[in-house]
Amino acid sequence: MRCLIRKVSVAVFIFTFLALAFPLYPTTGMAQSPPTVITNAATNVASNSAILNGNLTNLGGASSADISFEWGVTPSYGNETSSQTMTTTGTFSANLNGILPPGTTYHFQSQGSRRWYVLWI
Repeated sequence: MRCLIRKVSVAVFIFTFLALAFPLYPTTGMAQSPPTVITNAATNVASNSAILNGNLTNLGGASSADISFEWGVTPSYGNETSSQTMTTTGTFSANLNGILPPGTTYHFQSQGSRRWYVLWI
């Protein structure tokens, strides 16, 4: 999901990426699925700040997932928030406080990763 941040409004666009191959647990040989993240709308959008929001809906069989946001002025992003490790499903957020120049459109997406690969949604 990609979201555009504007000073006054937020538009949300959804896309899904499906992994074609699943890695194996190192000890059991069982297939793991990727962690599943959903990008939610930004909140508290102000002239130079916003809170990015996401939801980790599935750990994919792992005991934890590292989640973060990529963001920038183009769909290539160019910036990433600090990674957070989550051991249970639930919502997460990142505060971009005071670092966004006013009047600029920003793109962002949440991402969840494990040791073997990253899944962007």
